[in-house]
Amino acid sequence: MRITYFLVIIIAFLPIFVYADSIYIMHNNYTMNHINILTNLGYQVTNGGTTTLSNYSAYNQVWDLRYDTNLTSTDVTAFNTYLSNGGRLYLGGEQRAFDSSRNNTLIPAIATLGGGTLSGQANILAQVYYPVTMAELKTPAPWTQIKFYNTSSFTSPGTGTFVVETSVGSGVGTIIAWDFGDIQGKSNVRMIAGFDIDIFTAGTTQEIQYMVQNFAAYLGASVPVPEPSCFWILGFCILFYFFKKI
Repeated sequence: MRITYFLVIIIAFLPIFVYADSIYIMHNNYTMNHINILTNLGYQVTNGGTTTLSNYSAYNQVWDLRYDTNLTSTDVTAFNTYLSNGGRLYLGGEQRAFDSSRNNTLIPAIATLGGGTLSGQANILAQVYYPVTMAELKTPAPWTQIKFYNTSSFTSPGTGTFVVETSVGSGVGTIIAWDFGDIQGKSNVRMIAGFDIDIFTAGTTQEIQYMVQNFAAYLGASVPVPEPSCFWILGFCILFYFFKKI
């Protein structure tokens, strides 16, 4: 009986997971917060700077934070191929009062990738906290609010879901996430689009860390995989149990 209890305890603690995703990040040297946070969380981060790739298949996640660089047809083709093969993508835009040209290429790119049409673009108030309203982005860290310097908002998130709304249930929001099945023709993918690079610098250090952590977790694998050592422990316990029975 004691052996049975022991096995139950071991199995209960088997779901110990690790952050093992490899992430390729493109950026324009505005902030390194996201890179530092992800590295400290244990992700394998490649700092790509402004370098784009034609093939991102070596990476579990790709984050494009080139907030003032227009997306080209080559970029969109590479992202489309990546998503078609099960990739996970973060696309960074900008508040349109600062750089409307980035969004003017990002919004059509999202439609091409299968994320639907974003509409009703406007700017929302700066230096104000807004609620995180999408439940899946509130975990694993307790991220509940976000402050913007400025950001673009929309009245339609295409086929995605607003992560943040101006108020709960307002139907006006920003930061958009696409869950499994939301992106047309690509069932096993997730994507996030944000519309201000300053979300990685506004707010408290803890709030930013929670946000980045949850972005990466959301984009990560749908089913966490136990460390191989867990299987060795389980196997040992099973063998031990049967030997005791002999």
